[in-house]
Amino acid sequence: MNTHTIGEQLLALVKRLKARWFLVDMKNVAYLTSTGLGLFLRLRRELHAQGSRLTLCRLGPHLHEMFQVTNLHSLFDIRQRAEELDVAMTP
Repeated sequence: MNTHTIGEQLLALVKRLKARWFLVDMKNVAYLTSTGLGLFLRLRRELHAQGSRLTLCRLGPHLHEMFQVTNLHSLFDIRQRAEELDVAMTP
């Protein structure tokens, strides 16, 4: 499955569910291409437009560094541990 197909499926899911919060567990993601980063930016924009939040969790060291270097960490809610997710999800 390619990035475009995954992106379209995620966007359709976001629009259909209208969830207040969308959590993406990145534990099994080893790397992201620029297309993948663009997908997360688009997903974030769609969610924010409907008043929802996007959280990325459990990024590996390489992905965490990539978000830091590109300064995208300032746009995304990034959590490393499950305990942080519990706190963040509390209203």
